Amino acid sequence: MVLPDSMEVKYLFKTLEVLVDEATFKLTPQELSLRAMDPSRVAMIDLVIPRTNCEDYVCPEEMKFCFSLERYLEKTLKNITKNDAVRLDIQTGKIDKMNTRLTSKLTRNFSMPLLEAAYEEIPTPKIAFNYSVKLVLENVNTLFKDLEDHVRIIGTQDGLTFEQTGDIESFTSTLKRGDETVLNIEAKENAKATYAVSYLKEVLKALSSLTDIIEISYTTDMPVRVSAELEHFGTVSVYVAPRIETD
Repeated sequence: MVLPDSMEVKYLFKTLEVLVDEATFKLTPQELSLRAMDPSRVAMIDLVIPRTNCEDYVCPEEMKFCFSLERYLEKTLKNITKNDAVRLDIQTGKIDKMNTRLTSKLTRNFSMPLLEAAYEEIPTPKIAFNYSVKLVLENVNTLFKDLEDHVRIIGTQDGLTFEQTGDIESFTSTLKRGDETVLNIEAKENAKATYAVSYLKEVLKALSSLTDIIEISYTTDMPVRVSAELEHFGTVSVYVAPRIETD
């Protein structure tokens, strides 16, 4: 298969690497997909690339393949350019391999052995999201630079508040409906929940190379979904479990 937009390929894999290293993809005649949990099982990433988004897509039957994202980024994609066409081929045999051809003014061929595919069938989270907000990602990343540990996110019809409180120090910032950061709010009811900053901060930072806009969806004390519509690869979503606070 030939993947569109070489730099988006690189940044997409960097985003996936935030949560998983040894990634097991599922390839079917209809799509290429990845749904995987991070090692602590606090966060999950969900990606589906329809065959219509790729050129020369050939897959007679379903297969699964696993490789190290870190190794692939360090070796194969390290010197990729925006003019490169990226072709991926899975080779099965005595040694299963993933072959990558980068073609522009030069043609460069890379081959790396596949890892044993430890595939886990992870169901799509069945969550009725009561609150969704579309935000300008650059401004959200600026806000997250001031956050650490855990953050309480409070969503209302008027906006989204990020809050940290302690015995001595506290932080709060509200993104109000109608300002330049908040593009849209859909609220069936107000929502509030607490999440680990580290997961959200890393994911948001990685997504900034792929998109300008994200959508945050959640329900009180339920997992949050951070999703982005990519120009060439459909939608990528990350789910982060809440921290359940007790009185």
